[in-house]
Amino acid sequence: MAIEKVQPRRTVYISAPRGADNDLKKIFKITESVLGKLGCGGCHSGFDLRWTNDPIFNEKGEQFGG
Repeated sequence: MAIEKVQPRRTVYISAPRGADNDLKKIFKITESVLGKLGCGGCHSGFDLRWTNDPIFNEKGEQFGG
């Protein structure tokens, strides 16, 4: 029996602007943009995408979006 080494999934948190949460076209556009930045606009293999309403900060403590 072969055992594959499972790669850990990388978690990506996505915060959408107000009003986008009820607009499926905007959500698709945001998702496509995020996936493009991750390397493939049509695939999220290896990434755990999580949507949040909380503000997101970078490693310097700067808030994205606002």
